[in-house]
Amino acid sequence: MRNNDNSAIGRFLADLKRERLARIILVLLLITATLLTIVLSSRPTFAATGDGWDLSNFVNGVVITDSQGDPVADGSFVYGSTYTFSITFAEDGGANQFVYDNGVLTYTLPPQLQITMPVTDVVITASNGVPIGQYTLDAGGNVEVWFDNVDNQGNPTTNGSNFIDRYQNATFTLDIHAKFNPDAEPGQIDFGADTTITVTQISEPEAGVTVDKGASADCQVKCNS
Repeated sequence: MRNNDNSAIGRFLADLKRERLARIILVLLLITATLLTIVLSSRPTFAATGDGWDLSNFVNGVVITDSQGDPVADGSFVYGSTYTFSITFAEDGGANQFVYDNGVLTYTLPPQLQITMPVTDVVITASNGVPIGQYTLDAGGNVEVWFDNVDNQGNPTTNGSNFIDRYQNATFTLDIHAKFNPDAEPGQIDFGADTTITVTQISEPEAGVTVDKGASADCQVKCNS
């Protein structure tokens, strides 16, 4: 009888240990799930809109210069003249991050502007002049940008990452040569991300003044991080 009692007590203790172990495992799983949720929720998302490939979400500033390289500060322009629109795109170091869509980042110029010449596979260089990527610009003002597997100094990366993968505050500027469309009117021009310029007037060229035909129009890019 005593042996049976001892056996029953042993089974009870074993069951108790298994139950406690199961509870401990359950608690650990709950803790792990909670920590995982916190980590995932704290990871940056790609752009506030979810469209990290759309560079209109990342416009950080626009500077306009005339054919002589002088800034146009008064918002007064001339139809037919070519201007340089220096558009800067930037990550914010937090949630607003570039991310590729089928390997490219895209942007479309405001409809008030027209380019003078499409360009393809133009090299993007870092601040030290080393190539780090390419871009194209079509006749409709659509831009596609992609970067090589290098850092912002053009050094090859060991893990296949590239310019936008390596930095949370990546920024680059496209210097795009364009004219105002004949039907463009004074007012606000929206370049994206609440970045606008005010055009006070667009006048016809003066009689006898030769209008810049933009024969050498192209795009240049400056990059840094």
